Formats: sequence, structure tokens, C-alpha cells
Amino acid sequence: MNWSETDLFLTLRGRNTTVSDAVQRSLNECLPEIETILRAGGTSPTRFTLHDSDHSFRVAQMMTSLAGKEFLASCSEIEIAMLLLAAYLHDIGMTPERNLAKLHWNYLITGNKDLLSSEEQSELQLWLDAEWQGKEPPFQSTQLTSEGLDEAEAIFSFYCRHKHNDWSALWIAQHLTTLPRPIYSGWTQDLVALCTSHHEGLSALRSSKFDARVIGNPGNPLNLRYLAAILRVADILEFDPERTPDVILKHRDIPAGSRIFWHRDHGVGLRLDKTAHQLILSARTPNALVHRAVLDMVDAIDQELSLCAILEREGAFR
Repeated sequence: MNWSETDLFLTLRGRNTTVSDAVQRSLNECLPEIETILRAGGTSPTRFTLHDSDHSFRVAQMMTSLAGKEFLASCSEIEIAMLLLAAYLHDIGMTPERNLAKLHWNYLITGNKDLLSSEEQSELQLWLDAEWQGKEPPFQSTQLTSEGLDEAEAIFSFYCRHKHNDWSALWIAQHLTTLPRPIYSGWTQDLVALCTSHHEGLSALRSSKFDARVIGNPGNPLNLRYLAAILRVADILEFDPERTPDVILKHRDIPAGSRIFWHRDHGVGLRLDKTAHQLILSARTPNALVHRAVLDMVDAIDQELSLCAILEREGAFR
């Protein structure tokens, strides 16, 4: 499953326009490296479900299903490119650069204040205060028992997940602002806003930075708020069993507290009924814990759809 095989990119290839040719060249300059990082970067915390290139491919395909052929036909080439990039970049912070991850791990273990800036130390401690009963680095000496190391690994993993939105934005800023062929002026700021929006609430999506506008020369429409809605719904609906394969569950020895999220996706069916405007889910759950996890997932999907419905009623997509 390659990014160039997604329906979004195939739609771009089917358009014989100057803008489409330029956008395709830009995508060819960055997406192969992005896909390689997601596939083989090797720095993603092992306890979480896979946020790899296959996940990104399925999110891109789900975007096409949700948007529909009529909408894609009306999309500008730039909007299609932004959707494709968001599918592959919204979780790239879950595979942080090795040095960034190592600095945070070493700080947790040693408490060496030279490793992180004062701002980074403060943010980490605020998170520890809220999520881990105010534990403080360093986790060393008598704490480095087997149980202590397991706890340090858990803290590090969950902090990476907490920070992945910021780290995705950082990766985009560091690696795409110097792209030889920028898609349009200021495009990386819009891409950061789009990618990070999938973990932001209603008030953020109401902000003016998501307002539809015309960009580039010649002018192309960019409805960033609608693209953000497609991203967040496509992402939450990507619960394919291939994201949680049993062989990886066993190979990684996933801790008990995280296993429920690996078991949840198996046996859940999803159908998109566009005629009735419904998402239909069905599941056969093996026990009460998995059943509860599936119900929680359905509640989360309902919340995302309700958020989108509010924006539509407010006319925010138009």
C-alpha cells in the first residue's frame, strides 16, 4: 500500500492541469520520505496501536469514502493534496526523531537539566503532575528496578502520545518549509493547522484560521475547516484489524492496560450508508471489557459527528 496508490493521488493524476502537475511534483518530493519514516522510523512507542504508513494509507482511503466522488470532483487540486498530506502527517509525531525521543527519555531517567529547555522541563512536569501524581525525574538509583523501569517506559510512552501533535507540527516546520517546490505561499502553516486539528475541539475549529479562502496564483479554493472535519472522522473510523495484528501484540508483549485497545478492533464491522446518511457498526465482542471498549469507541465517533453537525448548522463549512 503506497501513497501513490491512494484514490486521492489517483484523482490528482487524472486531472490534466498545470496546478495538478505542480502539486504532484511537490508531493513526489516529500511523501516518499514521509512514508519511509512512518514505515521504518522505529521510534514509535511500542505499546500503542500502529500509527504507521499502512494506517495513513487507510485514513486516506477513508477520506475518499467519506468525501464522495461528487465532493472530490469539486475539490481544488490543492485541497486534494492537503488531504493526502494530512493523512500521512497527522500522526508523524508518534514516530519522533530519535534524538528528540532520547533527550526526553534520558531526562526522565537522570533529571539532567541540560538535556531539555526550561520550557520543555516545565511542560513535562505539569503533565506528570496531572497524570502521574506529581512524580519527578530522575527515575534512578532504587527506582530502576524491573517495576521501576516498566513505569518509566509507560510514562515515556504516554508522554510521547501526549506530545505527538506538537511533534508533528515540529516535523512539518523543520522539514517542509524548505521544500524546493512549495505548494503555495504559507502552505506549511495551513498544513500544521490541519494536521493538529484532529486533537482540537470545537472552539479551535471555529477560529478564523480555518475559514475558507482563495490561495495561490491562479486562485484555488481552500476550505480548511471542511478538510479538518474529513480528517478527524476518517482517523477515528480507521479501526481496521490490520492496525492491531495479533502477531505484533504478542511480539511486543503489550502491557495488560493497553491490550484492550488491540483487541477492540477485531470483529467490528463498519458500513457507510450514504443514502440514509448513516454509519452502521456491528460487533461480536468476546467479553465485557471489549464490549465496553467498543461502546466507548462508538461514543467517540458520535462526538466527532456531532461536532461536525454543529459546524454545519452554523454555516461554518460554507
